[in-house]
Amino acid sequence: MLVQRLLDYVWVRRCLIVPTGASPFKEGLGTNQPYAVRLRWVEKAFEGIERVSVLKLESPYRDEEGRMRSVFYTNETLDRFYRLYGYYPYLGIGSDALASLHHWKDWQKLLEKTQVVVFGRSAGLAPRHNEEWASTYRQRIHFLDTPLCDISSTEIRNRATLGKSLRGFVPASIETEIEEAYREGALREPGL
Repeated sequence: MLVQRLLDYVWVRRCLIVPTGASPFKEGLGTNQPYAVRLRWVEKAFEGIERVSVLKLESPYRDEEGRMRSVFYTNETLDRFYRLYGYYPYLGIGSDALASLHHWKDWQKLLEKTQVVVFGRSAGLAPRHNEEWASTYRQRIHFLDTPLCDISSTEIRNRATLGKSLRGFVPASIETEIEEAYREGALREPGL
């Protein structure tokens, strides 16, 4: 597991996992399970791993005007973290996310607030673009020498929707639950 490798071989004392609320890039696509379901999966997946905490910073809530908020931008999440803990954490992303960072809302502010740690995904994925990021923002973006990880949430969703096995893609503790949730097709709690 990439998180365990990060804890074992890199300079982090603790790894904070933040399940996303609703991605602005996926809004309206109907591809995600409800936040509460995904949060439960993430908590189960990281249960018992020392120095790993799951934070609920993107939990949906009602704003001061009574509107339900479920879409969060990374900058907002970083600011919520700062208000709670008094510092900005390092932000870990895959190299595929780095390739599209320029599409993120206020990405320049993000780079002013935090250091970005990039994990390899697929050999050759947007290498030219990532090299440009690395040279332009070398003080803020750091590439980790980690094993390539070609597993993404999109691939997991696609496999589950097509009825393919998730063995080796997700921890065994949540494998069946994810398969059932996507096989049922409805975006609801599995078994309901």
